[in-house]
Amino acid sequence: MKNLKNYLFALLTLVFITACDEDEKLIQEQLDQNPLPPPQTGDAGELDLSKYVSIGNSIAAGYQDRALYTNAQVNAFPTYLATQMQISGIGGGEFNQPDINSANGYSSPGGPTGILGRYELSLSLLRPVIL
Repeated sequence: MKNLKNYLFALLTLVFITACDEDEKLIQEQLDQNPLPPPQTGDAGELDLSKYVSIGNSIAAGYQDRALYTNAQVNAFPTYLATQMQISGIGGGEFNQPDINSANGYSSPGGPTGILGRYELSLSLLRPVIL
């Protein structure tokens, strides 16, 4: 009976080790069939994209959730445009976006509530609350 347990343990260990090797083979097979795309490159043509200035309204600044805050500014459309212009071969320069440096942000005092911070939907209160 003791030998039977040892044989079963050895068999299960072998199956486990073999199963791990199959994962690596499947991953390599998928990479061979679907290779990763090469890094993006581009051609600006006659455009000079070395300097980029973005002038706009609240959307250009990254205004979201009824406030201006750091994480929303990262997702503003000028940042995305500047990232696309910095692709190799395009020649885009460095883009510096002013940052409000506030996690909860600032909502203008001229608004209906005149408070600082952004709103978040509270499911328990069934209304927006200030962060």
